[in-house]
Amino acid sequence: MIDRGEDQTNWAKANAMTGEELEASILADPDDIHEDIDWTKAIKGLPPRKDHINIRVDHDVLEWFRSNGRGCQTMMNSVLRAFVDSRTASKQNALRTALLGHALKTPADQTKNGFKSQQSRNREGAVR
Repeated sequence: MIDRGEDQTNWAKANAMTGEELEASILADPDDIHEDIDWTKAIKGLPPRKDHINIRVDHDVLEWFRSNGRGCQTMMNSVLRAFVDSRTASKQNALRTALLGHALKTPADQTKNGFKSQQSRNREGAVR
């Protein structure tokens, strides 16, 4: 019946419903989301281009992804993306910490640790 372009909607019943009855049926629908959508993690723009590759994966790893149903390649890509993002973020955080840590050190901290910068040595030489 649907293959021929027909549907199973009872249009007489739908047309006879009042607005309040329609709203009540929508609220009773378990498949309808009745909360605000969280757009904070939405990404604006087109997804990055994907490359076609052939890759050898351990049998048990591939079976695990396949056991989760359709979209196992998309899931693999998501896992790889999360790994890359975590490594990129940790490198950026380490660099930021190193730069800030060096910039925040006082000359007293530098000499206390047995380290004097060339700049502080030059200042001491100019003062003598």
